Formats: sequence, C-alpha cells, structure tokens
Amino acid sequence: MTPRDREHFLTLLDALCDERLDEAGHAQLEERVATDGEARTLYIDYLLLHGCLHWDAVEGGAVALPGTLAALQDDSALSRPALPAPVASGRAPGRRRWAFAGVACALLAACALWLRNGEGPQQLAGPPEGRPEGANELEAPPGGDADDDSALPRVRLRDPAATGIASTTGDDPAPGPAVPRGDLVAFIDDRLAAAWTEAGVQPSPEAADSEWLRRVHLDLAGRIPDAATVEAFLQDKNPRKRAAVVERLLNEPTFATHFATVWSNLLVGRAPERDIDRDALVQFLRDQFHRNRPWSETVGELVAAEGADHENGAANFLLAHLNNEAVPATAVTFRILLCQQVQCSQCHVHPVVKDWGQEKFWQLNAFFQQTDVVEREGRDADGGSRMVRELVSRPVGDPSYYETLGGVMRVAWPKFEGQAIEEGPEVNRRRELARLMSSGDRPQLAAAFVNRLWAQLFGRGFTAPVDDMGPHNPPTHPEILDALTEEFVQSDYDIRALVRQLCSTRLYHLSSRIIPDNEADAPDRGERPLFARMYVKPLTAEQLFDSLLATTTADRSGVGSWSEVVERRKHWLSQFYSVLDNEENGETSTFDGSLPQALVMMNGELVQEAVSGRPGTYLNAVLSASVSETEKLRRLCLSTLSREPTPLELAAFRQAVRQATRMRGAAVQSATSESLADAYWAYLNSTEFLVNR
Repeated sequence: MTPRDREHFLTLLDALCDERLDEAGHAQLEERVATDGEARTLYIDYLLLHGCLHWDAVEGGAVALPGTLAALQDDSALSRPALPAPVASGRAPGRRRWAFAGVACALLAACALWLRNGEGPQQLAGPPEGRPEGANELEAPPGGDADDDSALPRVRLRDPAATGIASTTGDDPAPGPAVPRGDLVAFIDDRLAAAWTEAGVQPSPEAADSEWLRRVHLDLAGRIPDAATVEAFLQDKNPRKRAAVVERLLNEPTFATHFATVWSNLLVGRAPERDIDRDALVQFLRDQFHRNRPWSETVGELVAAEGADHENGAANFLLAHLNNEAVPATAVTFRILLCQQVQCSQCHVHPVVKDWGQEKFWQLNAFFQQTDVVEREGRDADGGSRMVRELVSRPVGDPSYYETLGGVMRVAWPKFEGQAIEEGPEVNRRRELARLMSSGDRPQLAAAFVNRLWAQLFGRGFTAPVDDMGPHNPPTHPEILDALTEEFVQSDYDIRALVRQLCSTRLYHLSSRIIPDNEADAPDRGERPLFARMYVKPLTAEQLFDSLLATTTADRSGVGSWSEVVERRKHWLSQFYSVLDNEENGETSTFDGSLPQALVMMNGELVQEAVSGRPGTYLNAVLSASVSETEKLRRLCLSTLSREPTPLELAAFRQAVRQATRMRGAAVQSATSESLADAYWAYLNSTEFLVNR
C-alpha cells in the first residue's frame, strides 16, 4: 500500500467511524479489505484504536496500547465478519448496522488479543501472566452488592498485560490447586518433565481457573459451563476444587452422553444417510459409559452383536459396514478399535511392516464371513412400517478368497495376530475375534483406547495419525503409553479411572499459552509433540451446538419439547456431513473452519435466535436484569468465554453505546440493548469461542 493509498484508506475509515460514509465509499472500503491483507489489518487496528480513544469514562485515564496492535497482524488468528452494511432503517436479517463496527468488530479484535502472532487457533494465548483469576478488570467495592447500581464494578488499568496480551516471560506463577497424585500420575509427570529437559523446553504456566474449567467441561461434558457454574468455581477457595469438578463431571449423565457421541461418530460417522438405527447405537453406548462397563466388554458386544437394529443397538456398528464382502467392516474395525490401518493391505504389502500383507487382511476379513445381514419388514415406534435389518450368524462360515499381486487366487481362514480359531457349528467367529482382541497382558485394544483418549484430552496422540499404530509408526512417549495401557488392563478397562488419572496429570492443568521457551513444541509444523503445554483443539460440531445451547438457551425460545431440540441438533449436523461412497464407508465434511460453518455461525437460525433477545433466551434474561450495563456485558462474557471481559472489550462496548446514543439519537437503554446484542454476537463468533484450549 503506497502512502497515498494509505492516506485515502484512512480517510475512508474516518468517515466510517463518524457514520458519514456513502455507498460509493463503502464499496471502496469493502473491496480493499477483501483483497488487501495490509488494508484488512489496518481496518481492524483502526477500529480497535478508535474505540479505545473514544472511551473517556475509564477512571479518567486512557487505555495504554503498547505492543497490543502487533498481535493483530496475523490474519489467520482472527475470525473476521463480513464488512458491515451502511446504516439502514430497521434490522434486516443477516445484515449488521454500521454501529456493529464499533462493538462487534472491535470485540472480535479484542478477543484476538488472546492470540499470539503465529499460526492461528493453535497459538491461542491464555490470560496475562501474573494476573490471578479473580484479580480481573471488574472489581466491586468491598461490601458492595453486584446487583446494586451504586456498587458498580470499577475498571482498573494496570500494565500493558492487562489488555489481554499473553506475557511471554516464561516465569511460572505460584503453585496452583492441589490434584490427586497417584503413582501412575507421578510417573507420567516425571517422564514428561524428563522429555522437556532433554528437548530443552520449559512447560507453560498453569492454566487459570477459568481456562481450566471451560476445558474440563468441554472434555468431559461436551459443552461449556454456564455463567453460574463459572462464578461459583472462581469464588471457591477449596484447594482441591479441580479434583472435585472432575469427579462431579464423571458421575453426571452428560459424561456418558458426550462419550457416546464421540464413539458413535467414530464407529458409524455422523452422516444421516446410513441405513441403520443410529439412535439405538447411541443409547447402547450411553448405557455402557453410564454404567462404566469395561471397554473390553463394550467392544465385545460391538464385534459379536446379533439381532435387529432397533433391538440391539450394538448391532448397528457392523450393520453400517457389512457390505462389499465385509471389506469396510474389516478396515473400520481395526482402524477404529485397534488404531491399525490394514485397509491398504487387501491389495498390497505394507511398505514397512512386511507381515502386514494381503494374507493378514483377508485372514481378518474371514472373521466376518459367517455373518449375514437379513432384511425384513417391521414396525417403527409410531406403528408405521419400516425395513428392519438384522445381524444373523450362520452355523459354519466361509473362508475369504483373494487374488494375489501375481494373479493367483488364494483362500484365507480366520486368524488374528497369528492365532487361528477352531471351526465348527458351536464356534462363532466374531465372538472369538472379540475374545482375541482383549487377550494378553497388554493387548492392542487397550493401547488403542489409551492413544485415542490421550489425543481427545490433550489434542495430540502418541502417534500421528492417532489411528495408525504399529512398528512403522512408533509412539512419541512409549514408556507413558505402555504404563497407561498396563494400568488400563489391570483396572479391567475402567474408563472413568483412566480419565481421572489423565485429568490429574500436570499436563492437563497447563495453560495453552505459548512461551518463548516452548515455541519448539510445534506439532502443527510436523515436529514431535512434547506436550509442554495444552494444545488447542477445535470444537466438534456437537460441542459447538451444545455449547451454543448452554450459553444462549436458544432451545427454550419457541421450542415446545426436547424432541424438537434433538431434531434441531440433527439438522445442524446435516449441514456439514454426508456419506462418502468408498471402500471404508467414510464421510465427507465441510466443518472445521469452512465457509458453510462460518455462514451458519454468523447468520444461522440458532445464532440469530440467540441474539434476538426473545423471552427464554439468555440474552433476554441479561437484558432484563436490574444490574449495570457493565455487569450485563460481564455476564455475557462469562457465559460464552468463561472469563471476565478485558479492558479493551469494555472499551469497545462503552464506545459503541456512546456512539449509538450520540450519532443516531437512540435512547440510552435502546442503544445499550443493541450494543449488548452485538457484543454477544461477536463473542459467539470469536475464535476463542470456537476452540477448546
């Protein structure tokens, strides 16, 4: 951008912020922002600075901004909305007013100050170092009542770190809350510490209470905590409060529901086109996780299931994959349950593991050659007719036939890890396979579950990809994987005990903030993960939907029953997933940061309902509360991001209210309500809301 172009662009920005930009100017500004990265950065910087300089009610002082604008230089680190439309009468669906630029864009920019200049969401930063949770920007006078306007929270300006930029000094804060320290937990901590020393890196500081609480709710309950839960946790002084939260979540129904969702997605995918009773499978898994049944038992029922789709939910796993001579069933069973990718060996020899050839694949495939899928007419819950699909095992199974690379036809009989099974009318091959999968002191079944759970909680598995374990792809921390696998088997595959142990490790309590001393820990760049910090994880589609409901209560607005909420959830998912017709019965996705996801988040029915302020929504409850405008923003921030608003966010909000009141002649109450709705929309569409850190 030449100096002349920059001067012209700043003139357009001046007109934008003064609400005197005409349609032609708007078109010019929009084109430059859409096509020029430097102009886009300047646009965000200017709006942020404009909001701060026009807030003259901050204890009579000014917001110090040294170093903060540099954090906005990375375009990938910020989820930016489309350029707002010119001022128009009314509120057109899907379009934001110019006033939105003063609060939503600035709040999105302020939220981006939690991001370090780097690689986007993976670089998400935590609260400033040295600022304990609770020593936030909003502090009520001693003895004040939060609901009393005479005791309004005051904004306290501190050093530049108070703007939300992550400190990178690397100094550890004071020791945090105590966590249970079993022998296995201590062993994991020691092994990771030794790996950090060997690699010359330092761990990130401990996560603040708000960061940790949001993380553990997303990991164990599948959704963010509500504002009341956040406030209660932040005020709790019990040094073992984190362990208490883990125990509570493990015993709540949401834990079983969330893990059932995770595993049903792995087993059969999300796409609704599958010819199975997916709800029955989810119910089976939910019951298994709720009763904390051994994982070996759950896998045994999935692999050896018999019966109709609606009568035995476990049968739906193989009903979804017993096509094409059971090739998908073979590949999916071993990839999902054992984290071994054997699908390519149906036609080739593995390039590294020579004994993973065609013979092995078809020997595994032969375990499924005793099973037929029978279809018959039945009745659904409403009395209507439906096609019922059923798994039926024949008395004696057939072998598998395959053609070698040399064109020779071969026959393969069931064999798992070199162990053959007897043949006869009393032998059920799939039941034998389930038995063999969980036999031994350290079976691959246990190692695979440990690897998946580690990846689920920490953002990276011991192997990359997580579902490709074997001698060709050694784990990054083999001694930790072996110890966890052995303990998992000795506990009789106790899932809750394993989750409890992983949540008690030092690693689980680290911040996601990158410090100079662990920048080398960069698995996103192909480096070996060192787990010197908590890696940021994008929310799944289900976590995002359920978190939107948790923070907005939009499901209570205009919805008559829980079944309608369930249908909304299915409709939400159907927008992103569809069946992919291939040999592994896969599915294609447009989720994870794609344009369809962005459009649904910005203008979708659920988000629009949330920010409508209609009775039943959380926004309506906040707007109706007899508290200060600052307290209302605070509650919205707690509800969406599980933390207090930063001074920059407060500045953007206050400036927007003043501008709406002054420039449009709007009443203060109306301007405040509109600005709160815009701030809420900005929080919901921020990168910080869309990730688990």
